[in-house]
Amino acid sequence: MKLMLDTNRYKDFCSGEDTILSAIKKAEIILFPFVVIAELKAGFLCGTKAKQNEKTLTKVLNEDYVKIIYPDAEIFNYYACLYKQLRE
Repeated sequence: MKLMLDTNRYKDFCSGEDTILSAIKKAEIILFPFVVIAELKAGFLCGTKAKQNEKTLTKVLNEDYVKIIYPDAEIFNYYACLYKQLRE
């Protein structure tokens, strides 16, 4: 199973939320859209734990099963399908 994390789910992961931890354990690949990483880093800079948060994110992103995704034609299709699913 592939799992794509958004900013809110990453925050849930960091706070130890059971549902997201369970989903992450089942995932073969965890996808991070580049814009999520940008949002997180911007938030880190505005917070009081920037170095700690940056260190945690770097550790997560360096895992073999984590992949950063950048926009391309396939990403546009993922987005469209995800958008449709959420609307339903």
